[in-house]
Amino acid sequence: MIEVLPSLNSLSSNPLRRLDTLGVTDFLDTLDISIDPFECAHRIWDQLDREHQELVSFLMLGGEIDLDSEVAKRSLLKGTVETIASLGLLSEHNGNASLSGLSLIRYHGIWLFADAPSPSPLLYFGSDSIGLARRLSPSPGKNALDLCSGPGIQALILAKSGMHVTAIDINPIASEICQLNALVNGISEDLTILTGSLYNALNNIESSCSYELITVNPPLLPIPEDVPYPFVGDGGPDGLNITSKVIRGAGDKLTDSRYLSAIGMIGLGTNNQSAFERIQNDLLQAGLNGVLTIISSFNLGPQSGWIDGIACTSVAHAPGKYSSKEEAVKEISRAYKKIHYDRVCTYHLKAWRERQPFQNPILTIQDCSADGNPLGPWIL
Repeated sequence: MIEVLPSLNSLSSNPLRRLDTLGVTDFLDTLDISIDPFECAHRIWDQLDREHQELVSFLMLGGEIDLDSEVAKRSLLKGTVETIASLGLLSEHNGNASLSGLSLIRYHGIWLFADAPSPSPLLYFGSDSIGLARRLSPSPGKNALDLCSGPGIQALILAKSGMHVTAIDINPIASEICQLNALVNGISEDLTILTGSLYNALNNIESSCSYELITVNPPLLPIPEDVPYPFVGDGGPDGLNITSKVIRGAGDKLTDSRYLSAIGMIGLGTNNQSAFERIQNDLLQAGLNGVLTIISSFNLGPQSGWIDGIACTSVAHAPGKYSSKEEAVKEISRAYKKIHYDRVCTYHLKAWRERQPFQNPILTIQDCSADGNPLGPWIL
């Protein structure tokens, strides 16, 4: 992970323009990252020539380029490396160059610096980021608030669409990377970036401001207590630790005409539907109504791919906690059984203020899920 960011004041007005003329922009815009950006890189790998394999590895996967190699001296890679160096983001070691632990992605016409694939990312961009972004409905000229903004993809899309956006993240490095992303996309004027905890970060700016749209992609994974996991993903046992705070605070911030858009995951069981009750109570306290659409479901039974994935990340995040991945799988399975979960589900929540509150059901749930969704967790 990069520790020293470049001086943002020294950047030119369009620092990535050279990537247009090199063909890098068109190449990245050709890639379908709608399900998962890093899965896409692996999916297309074998059909690429070596030059474009090196480009994908360098920009998207955190790989190194041997600067003395023949392929690195060709215009595509040479120009790309020089462009990254001009931003102060190039790391060189023993004749190899890398993007300082970052990746550079294109999505929705936006350049986005975020973490390269890592067990413990701090500047997260993944399939859930895209899952929320595809549900955005910008209102040009109106105010938007993006919470848990990370490197800023939601905020950047909204600002590019003409909204006046405030982006908030608790991680100061994420705020700096978001500012860098705003600058390289030329959309800094309509984007205010704050560092702090959710709505508390607004205390030092105009308190009377209300928002047409509030978006949040929070730490959302249902992670049992005592299971070590990166904080950017750990949503607590039911996945709602941060989401609950966002819902409860949204009632005072939303205009009467618009809504909160939140993506998340919840743990459920035959004898444990408490996550739905918690969301409904949060909406009630905020004076909001909502629709929750369940998109995908992951079984927590034997041979669960979900538990296997959580175990892999947990082992990488906290070496020494478990003697092996197999032990981690057993312990994590036991932890989910203890809280009576037999599945975890992805969802999107849209919440709004009714003109006459609660005439309709406070929370409407539509379950469109099926196990093993081939299109990934966030689309059908």
